[in-house]
Amino acid sequence: MVILICSDICLGLLLKFKLIRNILFHFIFLSALIILPNLGLWQLDRLEWKNELLNNISSRQAADNITFPYNESLEDFEFRNTSVEGKFIENTQTFFFRPNLSGQSGYNVVSAFKTIDDSVIYIDIGWIPFEQKENMGFLDIDYNKNFSLKGILISSKQRNMFSPENDYIKNIWYTLSSTEMNQFYKLNGSFFILKIIDQNYFEQTLIEFNPTQIPNNHLQYAGTWFLLFIVVGVLYFYQVYQIIRIKWNT
Repeated sequence: MVILICSDICLGLLLKFKLIRNILFHFIFLSALIILPNLGLWQLDRLEWKNELLNNISSRQAADNITFPYNESLEDFEFRNTSVEGKFIENTQTFFFRPNLSGQSGYNVVSAFKTIDDSVIYIDIGWIPFEQKENMGFLDIDYNKNFSLKGILISSKQRNMFSPENDYIKNIWYTLSSTEMNQFYKLNGSFFILKIIDQNYFEQTLIEFNPTQIPNNHLQYAGTWFLLFIVVGVLYFYQVYQIIRIKWNT
């Protein structure tokens, strides 16, 4: 009697397990067949946006150089070529944490700069490895020397929910925000940041990233998602065909 009861319980559990397994099988595959093509379409939308952005950058790069101070209009002046003349401001070297193109940890060194007309802009001088900040500290800058700097304007950023808070004590910044730098250094710097891309003004820094050279791989990403959609679809319908065929034969 006990054996019969146990066998009935086991059979019921097996049937329930089989039902749950079948439900999960269809749910996972059907979910994938809905999500994957939408990811492909999303990448195509990103491709259209990226092409428009690159076209805007190309037109701005082809335009004449602009002079400082700038109109605070992001749409008009980001990625434009510009030049400034003046002196770096002491005690404003800021280390913005960012891996380089090879994935090596390091910092972009940013410093406030006063132009000959007493306006202030932040200069992204270049990138240094992580160890260099720990071993050498601040860059050796002659604050009495006049510099003529050329570069590209990039916009200040605002911290999002995924970015850590800037560490003022350790001087490690995760968001390159001119607003925060103005508050911390008690300055009135421009919204824009000038990124030097043409030459090294200091031996300790490396110019290894041009903000106008933005990768555009969205078409490949879209193709990958659509290919996965086809593969998953073929596997799913093949499995469904096999299930129907087995049931039909039995």
